[in-house]
Amino acid sequence: MFAKLQARYGECPFCYATAGRDAFAGIAVSCGGDGEDRRTAAWTLADARRRCVDSQFLVPSPDDFDVQRADRSLGLRRAARFYNELVAPGIGGASRVRHLSWAVAGLYLHGQVGGRFSAVTLAHAVEALGSKVQWAMLPPEQQSQPNGLRGRRAFARHPDAWTFRELCQRRYYVQVTHRQHMTRALPPDTGLGLAWGSSRFNGMALTEIGKHLAEALLTQRGVGQGSPALLQNLKAWMQGTLMLEPKRERLAALLGPRSPTDEERVIVRGRLHSDSSGAVGNDSQRRSRLIRFLQSRGIDRLAQQHDTDSLLPRLAAFPGGAAHAHDIRTALAFEDLRLAGVGVLDAVVARLQQAGTKLAVARCAAEPSVRAAILAHRSAVAKYQAAVDAGKNGHADVRRFAEETKHSDVETLTALVHRDGRMLEVCGDAIWRGPVFPIDELQSAGRTAVQPTEQATDGAEEDRDLSGRPVRLYQFIELWRDCRG
Repeated sequence: MFAKLQARYGECPFCYATAGRDAFAGIAVSCGGDGEDRRTAAWTLADARRRCVDSQFLVPSPDDFDVQRADRSLGLRRAARFYNELVAPGIGGASRVRHLSWAVAGLYLHGQVGGRFSAVTLAHAVEALGSKVQWAMLPPEQQSQPNGLRGRRAFARHPDAWTFRELCQRRYYVQVTHRQHMTRALPPDTGLGLAWGSSRFNGMALTEIGKHLAEALLTQRGVGQGSPALLQNLKAWMQGTLMLEPKRERLAALLGPRSPTDEERVIVRGRLHSDSSGAVGNDSQRRSRLIRFLQSRGIDRLAQQHDTDSLLPRLAAFPGGAAHAHDIRTALAFEDLRLAGVGVLDAVVARLQQAGTKLAVARCAAEPSVRAAILAHRSAVAKYQAAVDAGKNGHADVRRFAEETKHSDVETLTALVHRDGRMLEVCGDAIWRGPVFPIDELQSAGRTAVQPTEQATDGAEEDRDLSGRPVRLYQFIELWRDCRG
């Protein structure tokens, strides 16, 4: 057992002491990080305990490391939300109409089933089913390729998992769902006014317009004898009485992310045109101004070019667009800054994969690849500061981050690793492999190791398919294009 632990965590006693705690904390966070989905968390934790506790130290077996993800946000999540809202407020990262429809459908179904399942569980299951039926329609050679669908890796691991009980669990879909991002897109003060009453998804109630959006999805003529409504199909699926095998193509058209109804498009298009009352930066016209600008410049051409550098001067010359252009430029500089910090960690990971379980911090900082990454990070910090000076739109968390990483190479490297704490850890004067360090053992077991280039929002596979930056701008463009059909 000691040899097994040593191979996974190295020789660091700190890692031994925290391995079990961190692993089970990772499971709890991934299954109910917002404290809402207790039922799903209980199912996953119970199953994990049955399968993975193989020592008195409560260290999970390799099979259960797929529920943990590397967090590459570097403690800058609040800043990321701030800059996302400056770019395109209130959409919560939605890039398709159905991302919003699935979320409100979960709230609608919750009222239809008498509280038997939480709204979180229902929204998760509907989203997973919609994504999976669309994935199943793809040719086999495209199913593992970037295709704009979230969950493709889990679907490939579990191609026969189609029941409600399975798809409402994160292990059969993704750790971070669209629903989690849509939570901020639903209320009137932070989003599109589709739900109200709470900042927690399970505590929300649909507004009239949110109810209309849910019904636009759920009242479609479904599958089966007599063509019952899709709502009845989903209830039968939850009860285990709906056979999906012969009906997947029709369900993909009804529930998949690529085929919203005309009514859904009209509703979401109208909400995008509305003022964003709680917008960051006290500019309630950001969404509508951005729409007018994109229409004047040809939205389809802009979406294909992904040329933010040429777009921003045109936006600055558009009526009322100068401050918005400055905000987008700073958001882009912020993304560059965070990715440069992640680049330093990636360089350390690559070196540690060659060196073994640990590296002295001073020696690691002197490595040419790590030194080059630190210099690139400092350059990104300077560019961010220049953008902030021009736009007067800095964020306190980023200022603290820049302060921590402005000193010597050793201090900068130590600060970045401390902010990671999952893939890498600092103990004493050495950097060690962390609990989710990508290792060959996971790959040889047929699992996908955590890659060093994860987004700040873990598991958002389709976000990495968007090549335009800042990502929120091109999410907005894709959402508007989907609204227009």
